[in-house]
Order: sequence, then structure tokens, then C-alpha cells
Amino acid sequence: MEETGALTDPLEDLRKLLVDFKGEVNIINERIDVDLQVKYFDLSQKYRNKKLSLPEGELNVELLDDESADEEIKKILLIQLAHSKDVKSFRIIEKFVSQKHPVLYQWSLMALQEAQMYIQSDLLEQPQIFLCTGLGGRDRKLRYFIAFFNREGLDFTDWQQKTIKNEVELGLPVYDAELEDIQFERFLAKIILLIPIVSPIHHFMRDVINKINIFGNFVDENCIVTNVRILSFDEILQVANKKEDITDKL
Repeated sequence: MEETGALTDPLEDLRKLLVDFKGEVNIINERIDVDLQVKYFDLSQKYRNKKLSLPEGELNVELLDDESADEEIKKILLIQLAHSKDVKSFRIIEKFVSQKHPVLYQWSLMALQEAQMYIQSDLLEQPQIFLCTGLGGRDRKLRYFIAFFNREGLDFTDWQQKTIKNEVELGLPVYDAELEDIQFERFLAKIILLIPIVSPIHHFMRDVINKINIFGNFVDENCIVTNVRILSFDEILQVANKKEDITDKL
């Protein structure tokens, strides 16, 4: 856990890149396990240089609906379809996504996003960036989970909760951010929001905490921020006790 004013910014290089970037930034809205993302991209890289396209017979798309088919084969098939740069292939993946397979749903979302990126790149003749984090995002905004602490370790009072919520909401327009959820659990304020990639999240946090503390200095400057996953109450305490920095590193 680090002070908001001293947070490292692993996205700074990406922000510099996007300032003048005229292409499309593809971000999956869903929350997808980071380890799964790594496995998907590793396998995708292996098949990237293979030119694959329909007809359907070559790709055996019927296997996607075959409950007895090996799931590893289905993963490869979804990647092959994503790389085909074919609208029909995109529709096949889209249909599979809609079925919300109990094991392959997140994998199929990755394939759908990759397929869309390839098709858009061909049709629009624009460079594409495929950006993935554990919590996802949309419209060039990343989703973050933030935890604020009561400075004294006491449960937030109703008035303090209202003050935090008000100041967070007032700070949103300044950064073109969107609040998705805010909850209070004892001495914690747990916030989920979307903020543009080009807006440093630690600036938002610093400004909000400073404005909250005008009304009583009851929020600790130390906080937790991650775009990897939503943390439970116990996980937040574990991170706080270990003083770990869980800011996502792309």
C-alpha cells in the first residue's frame, strides 16, 4: 500500500502513446481473470502466423456445440476463428459467447474482441490496440477498484460516508470518470469506477482524499487501487497489513 501522492504509474508510457493515437482502442468490458488472459495471448501468438479462414468444414465449427468435444480443442478453434478476419467467423464466436459456456465464456470473450479488432483493422485501415486488464473497461476507460481507510480505524459514520460519496461524485466530471459502485464496510470505503486511460488514477485519488479531509481529516492518505480484481474485506486487510502495492502492472 502506497501513499496516493507517491503512487508509481505503470500506465504512463501507454498514456503518452495514446495522446496522439488515432486508431481504435479495444477494451473488454467484462472482468476476465488475468492468468486466463496470459494463457489466451500465449496460445493466440502461436497461431497468429497461420492463415485460417472459412469454409466451416476446415475449422470444424460444429465442435463448439459438441458437449463431448475437448475444451482445449475448442479454445484453439475460437482462436482460429478470431484470426480468420471473417465476419462469418465473428458471428460464430458471437453466438458461442451468447451461450455463456460455464468454462469457456471468458475465453470466448477474448476471442470475440480479438476477432473484432482484426476485422476493424481491415475495414477501417486503422491501427488497433487490444488492451486487457482484470477488471476491463470501455470507451477508452479502465475500471478500477479503490479502497479508502478511516484514518483512526473506526467505522465510518453516516455523515462521513455521505461526505466521501459526495466528494467522489463531485470529482468525477473533472476526470471524465464514471462511478459504478460505492459501498462502505466498517472502516473501509470500496469504490469501483471507470476513468480514461489518459487520466492518471492517482491524481483523482489524491484530489478526492484532499477534498474529503477538508471536512475532518478522517480518510487516510494511504489507499489501495487495482485494476486486476475486486478485493474482499479480508483481502484488503491482508494487503494493508503487508503494505503491498497491488497497482496493476500491464
